[in-house]
Amino acid sequence: MLKSPKNAERLKRAISDFEENKNFRNWI
Repeated sequence: MLKSPKNAERLKRAISDFEENKNFRNWI
């Protein structure tokens, strides 16, 4: 699954977006 760098980048971006959403909810 993580053999291609594209997938790794997409996964990293998804995780960081998820973390940002969590932080955003904590602010509200």
